[in-house]
Amino acid sequence: MRDVSRSTSIATVLEAMVQWQRVLASLPRPPFADQELSRSHMEVLFALAHGAQDMTPSALAEHLGVTRGAVTQAVDPLVQRGLVEQVPHPSDARSKVVRLTGSAREIVTAFEANAVKAVAPHFVAVSDEELAALAATLTRTTGVVR
Repeated sequence: MRDVSRSTSIATVLEAMVQWQRVLASLPRPPFADQELSRSHMEVLFALAHGAQDMTPSALAEHLGVTRGAVTQAVDPLVQRGLVEQVPHPSDARSKVVRLTGSAREIVTAFEANAVKAVAPHFVAVSDEELAALAATLTRTTGVVR
């Protein structure tokens, strides 16, 4: 009986995610809309915005669940566009760290602030504890390392 209930709950979560996709699609223009960025590029930008200030390519790859080569392919065009910079690692001369440029960080921060403001009414009936639990659960189920 537990499996049926669990399956039903998972189906309910999926249904809610589809509804949330509609909500998110209705948000104002996404950041960097004037640039042709792939989902991989956006994932790198948001990972850098939420991760450590500076991340090595290996740490970024682990965070995203991709190979270091995939990170290089995603980061190089972002460097060329002035959204990301690579600088020498402060304590390992053989390594580099990747970070958002100041302007890219400002764009991501402003977008997220506006997005939070736009979706906040959907969470009025949710307590702070429930919201924290939801955030933790969703983070855990996506496999994102924090």
